[in-house]
Amino acid sequence: VYIDAGALATITYSDIQLSSGTYTGTGNINADPLFTSGLHLSDFSPCIGTATATGAPATDLEGNTRGTPPDMGAYENARDSSLPVELSSFSAEALPDGVRLKWSTESEVDNLGFILESKLAEGDWVQIASYQTHTELQGQGNKSSRTEYKFMDETARAGQSCTYRLSDVNTAGEIHVYDVIKIAMPDVPKELVLDPPFPNPFNPQTKIYYQLSKSGPVEIAVFDLLGRKVRTLVDGFQSAGSYNIYWHGKDEAGMQTATGTYFITLKTVEGVRTQKVVMMR
Repeated sequence: VYIDAGALATITYSDIQLSSGTYTGTGNINADPLFTSGLHLSDFSPCIGTATATGAPATDLEGNTRGTPPDMGAYENARDSSLPVELSSFSAEALPDGVRLKWSTESEVDNLGFILESKLAEGDWVQIASYQTHTELQGQGNKSSRTEYKFMDETARAGQSCTYRLSDVNTAGEIHVYDVIKIAMPDVPKELVLDPPFPNPFNPQTKIYYQLSKSGPVEIAVFDLLGRKVRTLVDGFQSAGSYNIYWHGKDEAGMQTATGTYFITLKTVEGVRTQKVVMMR
C-alpha cells in the first residue's frame, strides 16, 4: 500500500484508516526508495483489510486518476508485472550417463535461483535440484545480461521418458514455473524437426522447439520478408537431442522489431528447416 507523501504534510498512524479489518503485528512506515515521494506500508505483517488515506488528491504524481484502495500510491499501478526472469532457452540432451539440462536467461530481477523437477510418464513431480542445495542453480539477483546454466540429471535411466519442469524463486519467495520439456532416454530423435513457433502470432515472446538426430554445428536465425537476418538465436555445436529456445521479438542490437511476418530458419548437417511466425504489437 502506498500513501502519497504530498497528500499529507505528515504521515502518522492516525492518518491511516481501515475500511474493513484491523492491522495486526508491528512495523514502521518507511520511506520507499523506489519513489521520489511516498511512503509504503509493506512492513506491516500481516495487513488485513484495505487502507484509505485522508486528504489524498484525486490524481497521483503522474497526473493519473487514482483507483480504489489499496492502490493509492504516488505512482499508482506503476510497478512492472512482468516475470522476474526472461528465459531464452531450455534444453534436454540425452547422454550415456543421464540427461544434461541447459537453460539461459536474458535478464533477471530479484532472482534467488531455480528449481528443477522431473516426473516419469505416470508419476508425480519430484524435485531433483534446487538453488538451496546446488550452487549451479543459484540466480544472479539482478542482472540485465545473458547467463548460462546447466545441470546433469544422473537419475535418468535407459528406456525412461522423462519430463522436466523449470521454476525460479524470487526474493519475495514467489515461485514461477517457466518451462516444461520432455525427453526419452537413451534414444535420440530419429529425424530433424523444427516445430511451428508457439504462440503464433505472439507478443512478447514465442517458443521454438526443435529436435536434432545428429550432433553437429547448428544455426537458428530470424529473417524478415526481404531475407535480411534480424537475429541469430543459436550458432554453435549441439549434440543430438531436444531443445527449446525463445525469440523475444528483438534484433541483434536488442531493439524491438516491427509488427510483421518473420521466418525462423534451422540449419544443420541434416538439412534446413523453416517456419513462419507473426509478431503483433
